[in-house]
Amino acid sequence: MINKILLITLFFPIVAIAAQSGSFRDKTSDIEFIFVKGGCYMMGGTSMSYSEPVHEVCVDSFYISKYETTQKQWEKIMGNNPSYYKACGPDCPVESVSWYDVQDYIKKLNGLSKKNYRLPTEAEWEYAARGGENYKYAGSDNPDEIAVYNERQNAKTHKVGQKKPNGFGLYDMTCNVEEWTLDVYTDYSEAKHTKNNPVYLGKGFERVVRDQNCYYGQPSGITYRIGGTPIFKSYTRGFRLVLPIK
Repeated sequence: MINKILLITLFFPIVAIAAQSGSFRDKTSDIEFIFVKGGCYMMGGTSMSYSEPVHEVCVDSFYISKYETTQKQWEKIMGNNPSYYKACGPDCPVESVSWYDVQDYIKKLNGLSKKNYRLPTEAEWEYAARGGENYKYAGSDNPDEIAVYNERQNAKTHKVGQKKPNGFGLYDMTCNVEEWTLDVYTDYSEAKHTKNNPVYLGKGFERVVRDQNCYYGQPSGITYRIGGTPIFKSYTRGFRLVLPIK
């Protein structure tokens, strides 16, 4: 049943905001969104078996959160702060939220804002992370420029937007917290992605998680992906949102 609801949400038409301007701020949540012009790219990578096979996909234009959803943005909608790293501050990513918790947040936000926000599909997430560039990480081949990582003695989240953005103007798509996406997790060969706007909502229980927390090591790169149990809450895992434009 939930997959049918998600499919309706995914393709329900909406009115584009501000004539598809570069960005806008949602007044209800105070989340800032960046316009990403759609296009085609080679999804996946060859350095990790779970990111293979590389395959061409195309995504329509969409808006995506400039930053990971913060603790204050969660609290503004939900009235609580579930984060393990509360001491990090209100401008740090909200974490310790399950995939289902995020669906509750989205449902409440959409009811208040009269918009149609959702999690990004895995294909949208990777397209956004690439930023129209050809780097290993989101915005650079040098992780020091775009990520805080390998702080073995100080493992925690960090205030969003502390490093350089990628080519689309998006921050923290390499490190800080992992990010939930819409898709059910499976191998790409089993998902059998369509070329246009692929999303896999078929057989399986885990959901795709992209990005890394990078607390104890160097990031692996944009194509890194794992499966996450949707009821599981982790202090390493948060999310950002998408607003489709059609």
